[in-house]
Parts: sequence; C-alpha cells; structure tokens
Amino acid sequence: MPEAVKGYRPLLEVFNLLGEVFTSMVNQESGVPDSLPESAPQRISLTAVLLQASMVPEYLIRSGQYWAAAAVIRQQMEALARVSQIRIRGISTNSKPPNVSVLPMDLPKSYGRLSELVHVSNGEVLQSFAESSTSEEAARAVPSYRHDWSVSLMIHHIKNLLVLALEIDLLHREIYCNQELIDFGPVLNRIASFLGEEAG
Repeated sequence: MPEAVKGYRPLLEVFNLLGEVFTSMVNQESGVPDSLPESAPQRISLTAVLLQASMVPEYLIRSGQYWAAAAVIRQQMEALARVSQIRIRGISTNSKPPNVSVLPMDLPKSYGRLSELVHVSNGEVLQSFAESSTSEEAARAVPSYRHDWSVSLMIHHIKNLLVLALEIDLLHREIYCNQELIDFGPVLNRIASFLGEEAG
C-alpha cells in the first residue's frame, strides 16, 4: 500500500479533489427541487449508487488487487453509460447492457481493454495477475505492487469519477434550474487536462 500511494501520489491528490467536489455536490442537494424531469429518479438512484462505491476501486488498486479493481471499474463504466443514455433518451426499460460508446474521452476503448482483463475465458491474461516475480511456475496468493497497473487503473477510475461528477452537475442543473449552483466547470476542466497529460 505505501508503494502504491507513493507511485500514484499526484493521481491521489486529484482523487481527493474529486472527493471534495462530490461533498459540495451532495451538500448542494439539500435544496428543494424546482423541477423533476421524468428521468430524474433513475439518474438519481444510479448516481447515488456510484457515489456510494466511489472509494472501492482506489482501495483495491492500493491493495494490489488489480483484477478485482478492473472488474469494478468496468462495472461502474456500464452504470455511467446507463446514466448517460437515460439523460439523452429518457427512462430506460431496456434490460440489455448499456452501450458504453456514449461515454466521453477514451472510456469506450478503455472498456474493451478492461473486458480483456476481467474475462476468465482469457487464461493467459488472468494468469498474469498472480505471476510470481521469482518463478514462472509459481503463483502468488498475496497481491504485490505493480506500478504500471496501479497508475493505469487509477487513471481509469478517476476518469469514471470525472464523468460521474459531470452527470451529477447536469442533473442538478435540470432539477435546481432556478437556483444559484456552484460552478464546478473550472475544477473539472483542470482535472480533465491533468488526466490528458498523465495518459498521454
């Protein structure tokens, strides 16, 4: 865990900054809604569940549990895609998995890479999560730190959180349309620029 925190410290600072943004957003929700679009209840439920689980991937990454982190991040991307689809097309009764192509940045590509990692049908990829550094024939039961996986998964997770913040902000602007809301644009743009530099 100390190695992971040291290895992605600038990302951890951005992660904590997003935590502050979410706290401000939740505090902003205490107002009485001016309007309640038909899609709002579904979007509120999904964004609330995503907020509840927002700390989980970072803990898994910090713990070296990269396979589990990849699976959770991928699942959260599907939920974010559903929120986006509902915002664009209205209430969803579709039981099919959402199409992640609606997500911004390079998240749809990332979804494909995460799918390769988490599918148990690909034994070679799955096996690499437990490879021992001392022997090709031995498997490790205790997670260990891998810098590239740690940083890459943390970037994916923060991108998910950035999209979640954007979706909550858009929802608030519909629900509290006659109220003065915090402008999160500058801080979210700064985070997006930082992620572009880190991933680039």
